[in-house]
Amino acid sequence: MSLNTALNTAQMSLGATAKQISVSARNVAGADDPNYSRKLAPLVTTNGVGRVSGPIRASDPRLFERYLDATSASARDQAMLDGFTRLASTVGDTAAGTSLVARSGRMIDALQEYANAPNDANLGRALVSEAKDLSRALNDAARSVEGLRIETESEIHSSADRVNKLLADFEKLNTRITQGTSIGRDVTDDLDQRDSVLAQIASEIGVSTVARANNDLVLYTDGGVTLFEKTARTVEVVETTPGELHVSIDGVRVTGDASPMPSKNGRLVGLANLHSEVLPEYARQLDNVAFGLISAFKEVDPAAVGPDLAGVFTNAGSATLPTSATPAPGDRPGWLAASIAVNTAVDPAAGGDVQKLRDGINYTFNTDSSASFSGRLFGMLTEVSGKQAALGNKTLLEYGASTVSWLEGERQSTDSASKANTAVLQRVSTSLSNARGVDVNDEAAVQLQLERSFAASAQLISVIDNLFKTLLAIVR
Repeated sequence: MSLNTALNTAQMSLGATAKQISVSARNVAGADDPNYSRKLAPLVTTNGVGRVSGPIRASDPRLFERYLDATSASARDQAMLDGFTRLASTVGDTAAGTSLVARSGRMIDALQEYANAPNDANLGRALVSEAKDLSRALNDAARSVEGLRIETESEIHSSADRVNKLLADFEKLNTRITQGTSIGRDVTDDLDQRDSVLAQIASEIGVSTVARANNDLVLYTDGGVTLFEKTARTVEVVETTPGELHVSIDGVRVTGDASPMPSKNGRLVGLANLHSEVLPEYARQLDNVAFGLISAFKEVDPAAVGPDLAGVFTNAGSATLPTSATPAPGDRPGWLAASIAVNTAVDPAAGGDVQKLRDGINYTFNTDSSASFSGRLFGMLTEVSGKQAALGNKTLLEYGASTVSWLEGERQSTDSASKANTAVLQRVSTSLSNARGVDVNDEAAVQLQLERSFAASAQLISVIDNLFKTLLAIVR
């Protein structure tokens, strides 16, 4: 090998090593950034000449795709779990006696005691007190459901706005990446930023990707609707009727049973499910409990002439009975639970007379004005303890227990799914970090090896320089 060839080789080695050291230093600087992927500068040989290519990113597309899926599923479950946890507070603690079932049981016990001693007005007042506690609990539960519905609706709009902003950021990054790739510019940092934005999109709505030339990406929802292709699609929250809404992308509905291509994962989907399915169902069950109470305590004309009228419980004080728990047009589920109240005619606090519980409110049952008359009270006890068609052929207590069971079952199921998906997300995140993250100790070892290579190349250049000096001295 000639001295010129040896010198050129040493110089190329110095240049390649310097570039590798620069890339390694860049890795160390980005070690604390969770969105940074390790950069590589591998040596390649072209026509017998070694050079450094890249930098290129350490990546694992399959693992990143799994990470996006886990992120979406975890975000969906967490959004729904937060909602179920809020709803669980409306049920109350059964062990502490604050649940709807416990309150119903206490009211029935108070009715039993009053029926056994109808001449004791204190027992009547105790019955009214328990009935008021139960009606207030239903009112509070309905208000909580409505409050959560309003909050969820606001969060759905915020989530959709966030997706639109992230898609706009994604479009800018994708354009910069495709243009940079086409001219050979280093776009590895841009790719890291794009992956970060993509992960944030996935937390809001399930997403899948298709890679094209020049690092171009096309985004679809997990239901198959296009989110991004060259340009971002618009995510909208459409309100069909007051209180009823769905999410659409570029005009295609992606949430709800009527969606032709429904999305399955993401916080936005979890919120939409909570708003359109869970909350209305729970509110309907509360309405059924309220309807069951009003029906059980209604007054039927002993003469079979007048209409059935509200007794102990009323719909916002009206003597007219609701025909069903189904909301009228313009009302939402929870309407009856929000308006049920104890009849002021029997409430001493409102100027009412407790003895009307025994004798009758709208009709006279105690025709002899007997202090020991208990027929009306035992009749109410029979009705409230009996099965009702409106409650699915269950008693009031059985239906209340099934409501609590349904809510708790849904909460536990969602909690289990959330824990499972969170565990998967943690494991995938760890694997992804191991695959493309920066280990400072490894980088330190690489840098030490590169420094030795650099020193060896520098020493070789020094030797060649001395040889040239010796050769020139001889020639002179």
